[in-house]
Amino acid sequence: MLKRFAYSKILRWKSSDSYNLLLVGGPSGVGKSTLCFDFVQNEYNSYLILDSRDEDILKIDFSTNPECILIDNLDGSINKLQEIQDLCLKNKNIDFIVIDSFAKAIKGNIKLEKVNYLSLSALTYEEFLINANFDLYEVFTNLSTPNLIDIELHEKLISYYRLYLIVGGMPEVVFDFIDKGYNFQRIRAMQNKIISEMFLNLKFYFKLTDYKNFDKIIKLIFPTLLRPNKKFKITDISNSRRLSNFIHNFEILSDLGYIKLIHQISEKSFIVTFFDSGLLGAHSDIPESMYTEVLIDNPITLSLVYNNVSSELYSFSKDSIYYWTKNMSKVEFVLKSKDKYIGIELKNDDSGKLKSLIEFNNNYDNCRIVRLNNKAPNKKGNVITLPLYLVANIARSFFN
Repeated sequence: MLKRFAYSKILRWKSSDSYNLLLVGGPSGVGKSTLCFDFVQNEYNSYLILDSRDEDILKIDFSTNPECILIDNLDGSINKLQEIQDLCLKNKNIDFIVIDSFAKAIKGNIKLEKVNYLSLSALTYEEFLINANFDLYEVFTNLSTPNLIDIELHEKLISYYRLYLIVGGMPEVVFDFIDKGYNFQRIRAMQNKIISEMFLNLKFYFKLTDYKNFDKIIKLIFPTLLRPNKKFKITDISNSRRLSNFIHNFEILSDLGYIKLIHQISEKSFIVTFFDSGLLGAHSDIPESMYTEVLIDNPITLSLVYNNVSSELYSFSKDSIYYWTKNMSKVEFVLKSKDKYIGIELKNDDSGKLKSLIEFNNNYDNCRIVRLNNKAPNKKGNVITLPLYLVANIARSFFN
């Protein structure tokens, strides 16, 4: 069983006075069932585990006095979800955990009250590290000041970041990597199998026209990330220039957790990223030779790093992540919370010009600016340069 940080989130829900229904969503294959099964078996003395595909939810046997009822494979059924909500209201002393890959999508289609929602995604870098090398993770997280990392520790952490970019965060692939060691061909075979199953699920549950658009969107993510501006154009999908014809496809994929949208801070344009950089590398057939020691020295791995930073930031943010442009200046990521901002730039050369970050800083009050690259932490003026593996620290300190 892989360690997942979401376990503590479910534990906080259980210990709180919040509503007794937890809806757990996220892409297929990210470990929703495994996590919830493990949680229920560890944290409750009595429980029921049901599969809504095989059992009638309305005929649940309460005679065993379960403390928790775990219901898997809701398959996007609005009617079943409403039935479960009614059961929750009638049995307030019982916790209900419902697993559904389509949870957020159906949650948005009906008025659900008294529901908690948890979205699970692929493992983050820190989750990958805690499972792949716990001793290194402990040293890393026990630093009194994470920004002060010696060169030896930095080289180990950046080496694991490179591995993480290849392996990704899908539990099946991570577990195999830990159990059997690194083998690029085996990793890619597993990732391609997961991608095939993902597309089969989308094809089975959605209309053919929607599925075709999903397919186009996902296939175009990496080519658009290779563009200098990284913007996704509707004309990439169709000759139609009306965004309204396709925006619901982006919204569905976003609700399902398969894509992340990076919005331009003052306009309607957006950049699309994928939920797991390992799968994106496999789907885009990126060869092992491209994953050089300096990950952001070529547009191929730079695009994968950009994709990963997007996922890491979204693992902490409940709101949108932005990017910022003005004239020829661009800041790749902007975090925004009430009246404070942080601008994050990806650049290999930490001695290069800081024009974009400085101009961004001059446009906003209560603002911090950070440059991410492969090198150990340092500071130049009011610009902090941090290694790629500290993305989580940036988001954690900002949102907390």
